[in-house]
Amino acid sequence: MSVLLHVGKRKGFTLIEMVVVMVLIAILGAIALPRFFNTSTFNDSLFDKSLISVLRYAQKLAMITSCDTQVQLSGSTITLNQRAGCTAGQPFTLAVVNPMQGTSGYQVKIPTGVAVSFSTNPFYFDKTGRALNASAAVTTINITSGTHTVTVAGTTGFAYDPTQ
Repeated sequence: MSVLLHVGKRKGFTLIEMVVVMVLIAILGAIALPRFFNTSTFNDSLFDKSLISVLRYAQKLAMITSCDTQVQLSGSTITLNQRAGCTAGQPFTLAVVNPMQGTSGYQVKIPTGVAVSFSTNPFYFDKTGRALNASAAVTTINITSGTHTVTVAGTTGFAYDPTQ
């Protein structure tokens, strides 16, 4: 009786193929995981978009109400206020209502780990939407938050991120 041996291709992976795949997974993991778990980049980007929204809201509010609206960085908070009685020369003591919450005192908390600096602080939007400094001079404002910069064009008051 003769026994026929099945000589053919074996199914499965070789040891070399397995090692190559494991090395590739390790390299991808070493590069991708730190980026995936580093949330500061995401916080910077999200705050950048939030900041642009706040600035555009302040400008529109000043134009709609014909009342100067101030943007001020104080510690870890950005606050919006309007002039008392909407009268030129009066201090910015009238708290802006937050439209999302319906509460007085529009404040935006700066996320932990995001450093924010204004080239002009405080500044305000007038009834025509222009950005002005404390001396009432039209000025372009640069706001740096983490790795992003938001620019407020002085003559138009338009807030934007020049890198996008």
